[in-house]
Amino acid sequence: MLSREAEVKQIEEAKKDPSKFGPIYEAYFHLIAGYVINRIHDFENAKDLIQEIFIKAMLHINKYQHRDVPFKFWLLRIARNELYNHVKKKEWTRVVQYNWDLLEEEIELENTLTEKQTNMLIAVLNDLNDADLEIIELRYFEKRSFAEVGEILQITENNAKVKTYRIIEKIKKELKK
Repeated sequence: MLSREAEVKQIEEAKKDPSKFGPIYEAYFHLIAGYVINRIHDFENAKDLIQEIFIKAMLHINKYQHRDVPFKFWLLRIARNELYNHVKKKEWTRVVQYNWDLLEEEIELENTLTEKQTNMLIAVLNDLNDADLEIIELRYFEKRSFAEVGEILQITENNAKVKTYRIIEKIKKELKK
């Protein structure tokens, strides 16, 4: 990643001359590639989508304003929107990569999940709407802070906390049925 000062300088240069976008691409490629590949698990389509994301970012870089929001969150928003556009068009199936550690702790399950609990939890997660599932993914599977969740989803940090709490309560309620 670029330092904040280098990032600002590089973005300003890219706004004037698109050929200066290369260092931005190099600095954020792994972040965006990881985000996309973790969600579609189809390497060929992921490559195409990653390319589309960076092209869109380069074409719209003039719209980015620094305002204390790191550039990576702006890129992640573009990635999120492009991914959802393709999923909506039924071009790909969205995949959720489960990482239970934080989620187990949050929903107060004892020790490790049994096979039955795991299957129940997967069923509950599969029944969540896309917005709720994304919050769970960002917070518990990608281990992002509430501030980062808020930045990516364009909501306040406090709103990210409240939504997360409500989703966790919904999951707990479903697991008790």
